[in-house]
Amino acid sequence: MADIDYAAWLRFALAQVGQQTELRILELFSGHAPMTGLAGAAGLNAVALDVEPKMLEEAQGFRLNANALELPLAASVFNLALSTNASINYLRDPAMLRSHFTDVARVLKTGGAYVFDCCPPERAGTLHLRVMHSPGGAITFSHIYERTTDILVTRVDVSGRGIEEHRQRIYTESEITDAAVSAGFAVELVVPNYAEPYAAGIRPIVTWVLRRV
Repeated sequence: MADIDYAAWLRFALAQVGQQTELRILELFSGHAPMTGLAGAAGLNAVALDVEPKMLEEAQGFRLNANALELPLAASVFNLALSTNASINYLRDPAMLRSHFTDVARVLKTGGAYVFDCCPPERAGTLHLRVMHSPGGAITFSHIYERTTDILVTRVDVSGRGIEEHRQRIYTESEITDAAVSAGFAVELVVPNYAEPYAAGIRPIVTWVLRRV
């Protein structure tokens, strides 16, 4: 989305791994790969991975058409893995989340970081029954938070193209922590919106930094 400051997000993620001579970055669930494009423009070695080839057609840099839940990658290759746009919330249950974390830990070097954002219960609650519009009004988002099943349903109405429905599993902090620790990560940091300012009224996304131990 045009209002997301991906450059600031990338700076935050890079700060978690510091200066390294052979930094390798993996962007998971990449879509059009905003982080990979920015990293490549800065001369960094980055790979965008997504299961949808049409999304990757819009991406810049090195692209891999593959499933982020079954990574076709060797072990201990990357220093930094990234996932944005609350992609984690599309994993349907804690078992799938744990399996994903385990595979990401496998492809990260020891000491590497997985930086991702997610929609927490507090944000889902403030989105409930709220209708939002993209800049220019071409896209309308309406939300229903099913608290009994921990599911956030978002209907995306794109002018002239129809309606899409997205279902996201809303995880608690303890669920994410348990899945991460069981997969071989240490939870290093949990902050709102990549430590960037956010508007009042709707609770922000939450950014996690997991460290491969």
